[in-house]
Amino acid sequence: MKEMIEEIPGLGPEGAYHILKGLGNAFIIRNPRGPGYSFVGAKPRRVIRTENGVTSLDGRPGAYVDPFEAITAVLEEEAGTGADGPFPFNGGIAAYFSYDLKDLIEPGRGFKRNDGPGIPDCVAGFYDPVFAYDHGKEKGFLVSSSGDKKRLEEFRRMLIAGMRTVPGRKVERARGMRQDVPVEEYVNAVGRAKEYIRAGDIYQINLSQRLSFEWAGDPLALFLLLSERHPAPYAALMDFGSFQIVSNSPECLLRSGGGEQRRAPTARDQEARRYVEGRGRGAHKGA
Repeated sequence: MKEMIEEIPGLGPEGAYHILKGLGNAFIIRNPRGPGYSFVGAKPRRVIRTENGVTSLDGRPGAYVDPFEAITAVLEEEAGTGADGPFPFNGGIAAYFSYDLKDLIEPGRGFKRNDGPGIPDCVAGFYDPVFAYDHGKEKGFLVSSSGDKKRLEEFRRMLIAGMRTVPGRKVERARGMRQDVPVEEYVNAVGRAKEYIRAGDIYQINLSQRLSFEWAGDPLALFLLLSERHPAPYAALMDFGSFQIVSNSPECLLRSGGGEQRRAPTARDQEARRYVEGRGRGAHKGA
Protein backbone atom coordinates (compact mmCIF):
# COMPACT_ATOMS: atom_id res chain seq x y z
CA MET A 1 0.00 0.00 0.00
CA LYS A 2 1.35 3.45 -0.95
CA GLU A 3 2.43 5.62 1.97
CA MET A 4 0.54 8.78 2.88
CA ILE A 5 2.99 11.53 3.84
CA GLU A 6 2.21 14.95 5.29
CA GLU A 7 4.97 17.47 5.93
CA ILE A 8 4.63 19.25 9.28
CA PRO A 9 6.69 22.46 8.87
CA GLY A 10 8.47 23.93 11.87
CA LEU A 11 8.15 20.91 14.16
CA GLY A 12 11.02 18.83 15.52
CA PRO A 13 10.96 15.38 17.13
CA GLU A 14 11.05 16.69 20.72
CA GLY A 15 8.05 18.92 20.06
CA ALA A 16 6.17 16.11 18.32
CA TYR A 17 6.73 13.80 21.29
CA HIS A 18 5.62 16.51 23.74
CA ILE A 19 2.37 16.89 21.80
CA LEU A 20 1.59 13.20 21.23
CA LYS A 21 2.63 11.70 24.58
CA GLY A 22 -0.84 12.27 26.03
CA LEU A 23 -2.21 9.64 23.62
CA GLY A 24 -0.38 6.95 25.59
CA ASN A 25 2.44 4.46 24.95
CA ALA A 26 4.53 7.17 23.35
CA PHE A 27 8.12 6.81 22.18
CA ILE A 28 10.87 8.92 20.66
CA ILE A 29 13.93 7.44 18.95
CA ARG A 30 16.50 10.16 18.42
CA ASN A 31 19.57 10.19 16.16
CA PRO A 32 20.47 13.77 15.25
CA ARG A 33 24.02 13.02 14.09
CA GLY A 34 24.83 13.78 10.48
CA PRO A 35 22.02 12.93 8.06
CA GLY A 36 20.24 10.98 10.80
CA TYR A 37 16.56 10.48 11.48
CA SER A 38 14.41 10.67 14.59
CA PHE A 39 11.02 9.01 15.02
CA VAL A 40 8.03 9.59 17.28
CA GLY A 41 4.95 7.45 17.80
CA ALA A 42 2.02 7.12 20.20
CA LYS A 43 -1.33 5.34 20.56
CA PRO A 44 -0.24 2.05 18.92
CA ARG A 45 -2.81 0.08 16.98
CA ARG A 46 -1.68 -3.18 18.62
CA VAL A 47 -0.03 -3.72 22.02
CA ILE A 48 2.00 -6.76 23.15
CA ARG A 49 2.99 -7.24 26.80
CA THR A 50 4.92 -9.99 28.56
CA GLU A 51 4.65 -10.00 32.33
CA ASN A 52 5.30 -12.79 34.84
CA GLY A 53 5.92 -15.18 31.95
CA VAL A 54 2.56 -14.49 30.26
CA THR A 55 2.32 -12.77 26.88
CA SER A 56 -0.83 -10.89 25.89
CA LEU A 57 -1.89 -9.24 22.64
CA ASP A 58 -4.28 -6.31 22.98
CA GLY A 59 -5.02 -7.37 26.54
CA ARG A 60 -5.82 -11.00 25.68
CA PRO A 61 -3.34 -13.50 27.21
CA GLY A 62 -2.52 -17.09 26.41
CA ALA A 63 -2.34 -17.29 22.63
CA TYR A 64 1.44 -16.87 22.37
CA VAL A 65 4.38 -18.45 24.21
CA ASP A 66 6.52 -15.30 24.14
CA PRO A 67 6.48 -11.77 22.71
CA PHE A 68 8.48 -12.82 19.66
CA GLU A 69 5.65 -15.12 18.52
CA ALA A 70 3.12 -12.34 19.09
CA ILE A 71 5.21 -9.76 17.22
CA THR A 72 5.65 -12.17 14.30
CA ALA A 73 1.87 -12.70 14.17
CA VAL A 74 1.18 -8.95 14.18
CA LEU A 75 3.73 -8.30 11.44
CA GLU A 76 2.15 -11.02 9.31
CA GLU A 77 -1.32 -9.52 9.84
CA GLU A 78 -0.01 -6.05 9.00
CA ALA A 79 2.04 -7.22 6.01
CA GLY A 80 3.01 -4.25 3.88
CA THR A 81 2.50 -1.62 6.56
CA GLY A 82 5.77 0.28 6.94
CA ALA A 83 7.67 -2.25 4.84
CA ASP A 84 8.64 0.26 2.18
CA GLY A 85 8.88 4.00 2.25
CA PRO A 86 11.21 6.98 2.12
CA PHE A 87 12.44 6.68 5.74
CA PRO A 88 14.33 3.98 7.63
CA PHE A 89 11.20 3.54 9.79
CA ASN A 90 7.80 4.17 8.19
CA GLY A 91 5.67 2.62 10.92
CA GLY A 92 5.72 -0.78 12.57
CA ILE A 93 6.94 -2.31 15.82
CA ALA A 94 8.70 -0.28 18.52
CA ALA A 95 9.51 -2.20 21.70
CA TYR A 96 11.82 -2.82 24.60
CA PHE A 97 13.03 -6.28 25.65
CA SER A 98 14.26 -7.12 29.15
CA TYR A 99 17.18 -9.45 29.80
CA ASP A 100 14.74 -11.42 31.98
CA LEU A 101 13.12 -12.75 28.80
CA LYS A 102 15.91 -15.33 28.98
CA ASP A 103 13.57 -17.39 31.19
CA LEU A 104 11.20 -17.80 28.21
CA ILE A 105 13.91 -18.22 25.58
CA GLU A 106 15.86 -20.83 27.57
CA PRO A 107 13.41 -22.33 30.08
CA GLY A 108 14.79 -24.60 32.76
CA ARG A 109 18.30 -23.19 32.62
CA GLY A 110 18.17 -22.35 36.32
CA PHE A 111 19.12 -18.69 36.04
CA LYS A 112 18.77 -16.74 39.26
CA ARG A 113 16.28 -13.92 38.88
CA ASN A 114 16.80 -10.95 41.15
CA ASP A 115 14.01 -8.66 42.25
CA GLY A 116 13.65 -6.05 39.53
CA PRO A 117 11.81 -2.75 39.21
CA GLY A 118 8.44 -4.51 38.83
CA ILE A 119 7.76 -3.67 35.18
CA PRO A 120 6.86 -6.01 32.27
CA ASP A 121 9.66 -7.93 30.58
CA CYS A 122 8.48 -6.57 27.24
CA VAL A 123 6.07 -4.00 25.87
CA ALA A 124 5.76 -3.67 22.10
CA GLY A 125 3.43 -1.57 20.01
CA PHE A 126 2.54 -1.48 16.35
CA TYR A 127 2.63 2.20 15.43
CA ASP A 128 1.01 3.87 12.44
CA PRO A 129 1.28 6.74 11.68
CA VAL A 130 4.69 7.88 12.93
CA PHE A 131 6.40 11.26 12.87
CA ALA A 132 9.72 11.08 11.01
CA TYR A 133 12.26 13.89 11.22
CA ASP A 134 15.06 14.20 8.68
CA HIS A 135 17.92 16.01 10.46
CA GLY A 136 19.82 16.49 7.21
CA LYS A 137 16.94 18.41 5.61
CA GLU A 138 15.60 19.75 8.94
CA LYS A 139 12.09 18.69 7.99
CA GLY A 140 9.43 16.66 9.78
CA PHE A 141 6.85 14.38 8.19
CA LEU A 142 3.86 12.37 9.33
CA VAL A 143 3.89 9.06 7.48
CA SER A 144 1.30 6.28 7.33
CA SER A 145 1.20 3.15 5.22
CA SER A 146 -1.95 1.55 6.67
CA GLY A 147 -4.38 3.51 4.51
CA ASP A 148 -6.18 4.88 7.59
CA LYS A 149 -6.79 8.47 6.46
CA LYS A 150 -8.94 9.30 9.49
CA ARG A 151 -6.20 8.32 11.92
CA LEU A 152 -3.56 10.21 9.92
CA GLU A 153 -5.73 13.34 10.00
CA GLU A 154 -6.24 12.99 13.77
CA PHE A 155 -2.49 12.99 14.36
CA ARG A 156 -1.88 15.82 11.87
CA ARG A 157 -4.40 18.10 13.57
CA MET A 158 -2.93 17.38 16.99
CA LEU A 159 0.59 18.20 15.84
CA ILE A 160 -0.39 21.45 14.16
CA ALA A 161 -2.59 22.57 17.07
CA GLY A 162 0.12 21.88 19.64
CA MET A 163 3.08 23.43 17.85
CA ARG A 164 3.19 26.46 20.15
CA THR A 165 3.70 24.37 23.27
CA VAL A 166 7.31 24.01 24.38
CA PRO A 167 8.70 20.98 26.26
CA GLY A 168 10.00 21.74 29.74
CA ARG A 169 13.77 21.52 30.24
CA LYS A 170 14.18 21.74 34.03
CA VAL A 171 15.60 18.60 35.63
CA GLU A 172 15.63 18.21 39.40
CA ARG A 173 18.63 16.63 41.11
CA ALA A 174 18.20 13.00 42.20
CA ARG A 175 19.06 11.97 45.75
CA GLY A 176 19.57 8.87 47.86
CA MET A 177 21.20 6.47 45.38
CA ARG A 178 21.12 2.79 46.39
CA GLN A 179 22.90 -0.33 45.06
CA ASP A 180 21.17 -3.70 44.68
CA VAL A 181 24.48 -5.55 45.24
CA PRO A 182 26.68 -4.91 48.30
CA VAL A 183 30.06 -3.39 47.43
CA GLU A 184 32.06 -6.33 48.81
CA GLU A 185 29.96 -8.87 46.88
CA TYR A 186 30.40 -6.92 43.64
CA VAL A 187 34.19 -6.58 44.12
CA ASN A 188 34.44 -10.33 44.77
CA ALA A 189 32.50 -11.02 41.56
CA VAL A 190 34.98 -8.90 39.61
CA GLY A 191 37.84 -10.89 41.13
CA ARG A 192 36.25 -14.22 40.15
CA ALA A 193 35.67 -12.94 36.62
CA LYS A 194 39.37 -12.09 36.28
CA GLU A 195 40.29 -15.60 37.43
CA TYR A 196 38.01 -17.15 34.78
CA ILE A 197 39.64 -14.98 32.11
CA ARG A 198 43.17 -15.89 33.22
CA ALA A 199 42.21 -19.57 33.17
CA GLY A 200 40.93 -19.24 29.60
CA ASP A 201 37.39 -20.28 30.57
CA ILE A 202 35.92 -17.03 29.24
CA TYR A 203 37.19 -14.05 27.27
CA GLN A 204 34.52 -11.53 28.21
CA ILE A 205 31.95 -10.99 30.94
CA ASN A 206 29.51 -8.16 31.58
CA LEU A 207 29.02 -7.56 35.29
CA SER A 208 26.37 -5.06 36.28
CA GLN A 209 24.40 -3.78 39.20
CA ARG A 210 21.24 -1.69 39.52
CA LEU A 211 21.54 1.80 40.98
CA SER A 212 18.22 3.16 42.28
CA PHE A 213 17.22 6.60 43.50
CA GLU A 214 14.12 8.70 44.02
CA TRP A 215 13.43 11.27 41.33
CA ALA A 216 10.38 13.26 40.25
CA GLY A 217 10.24 15.29 37.08
CA ASP A 218 9.53 15.33 33.35
CA PRO A 219 10.98 12.21 31.64
CA LEU A 220 11.37 14.12 28.37
CA ALA A 221 13.47 16.82 30.08
CA LEU A 222 15.67 14.12 31.62
CA PHE A 223 16.02 12.39 28.25
CA LEU A 224 17.01 15.61 26.49
CA LEU A 225 19.57 16.47 29.17
CA LEU A 226 21.10 13.00 28.93
CA SER A 227 21.25 13.27 25.13
CA GLU A 228 23.00 16.64 25.35
CA ARG A 229 25.57 15.66 27.97
CA HIS A 230 26.26 12.19 26.62
CA PRO A 231 25.32 12.24 22.92
CA ALA A 232 24.90 8.78 21.43
CA PRO A 233 23.58 7.72 18.01
CA TYR A 234 20.85 5.49 19.46
CA ALA A 235 18.81 7.27 22.11
CA ALA A 236 15.20 6.52 23.03
CA LEU A 237 12.46 7.36 25.51
CA MET A 238 9.37 5.18 25.95
CA ASP A 239 6.49 6.27 28.21
CA PHE A 240 3.96 3.63 29.27
CA GLY A 241 2.16 5.74 31.85
CA SER A 242 3.08 3.96 35.08
CA PHE A 243 6.75 3.74 34.08
CA GLN A 244 9.19 5.16 31.56
CA ILE A 245 12.37 3.83 29.96
CA VAL A 246 15.27 6.07 28.92
CA SER A 247 17.97 4.56 26.73
CA ASN A 248 21.18 6.12 25.43
CA SER A 249 23.39 3.69 23.53
CA PRO A 250 26.30 3.94 21.09
CA GLU A 251 25.56 0.45 19.76
CA CYS A 252 23.33 -0.81 16.97
CA LEU A 253 23.01 -4.53 17.55
CA LEU A 254 21.38 -5.34 14.21
CA ARG A 255 20.32 -3.28 11.21
CA SER A 256 17.86 -4.69 8.69
CA GLY A 257 16.94 -3.14 5.37
CA GLY A 258 16.96 -3.75 1.65
CA GLY A 259 16.84 -7.49 2.20
CA GLU A 260 20.06 -7.40 4.23
CA GLN A 261 20.83 -7.79 7.94
CA ARG A 262 23.99 -6.19 9.29
CA ARG A 263 25.68 -6.33 12.68
CA ALA A 264 27.65 -3.41 14.07
CA PRO A 265 29.90 -5.02 16.70
CA THR A 266 31.14 -3.01 19.64
CA ALA A 267 34.84 -2.72 20.47
CA ARG A 268 34.55 -5.61 22.95
CA ASP A 269 33.09 -7.87 20.28
CA GLN A 270 35.82 -6.91 17.83
CA GLU A 271 38.53 -7.58 20.42
CA ALA A 272 37.00 -10.96 21.21
CA ARG A 273 36.87 -11.84 17.52
CA ARG A 274 40.55 -10.92 17.07
CA TYR A 275 41.40 -12.99 20.16
CA VAL A 276 39.59 -16.07 18.84
CA GLU A 277 40.97 -15.65 15.32
CA GLY A 278 44.48 -15.16 16.72
CA ARG A 279 44.25 -18.37 18.71
CA GLY A 280 42.97 -20.17 15.63
CA ARG A 281 45.86 -18.93 13.49
CA GLY A 282 48.36 -19.82 16.20
CA ALA A 283 47.04 -23.38 16.41
CA HIS A 284 47.24 -23.71 12.63
CA LYS A 285 50.84 -22.48 12.47
CA GLY A 286 51.92 -24.75 15.27
CA ALA A 287 50.35 -27.87 13.80
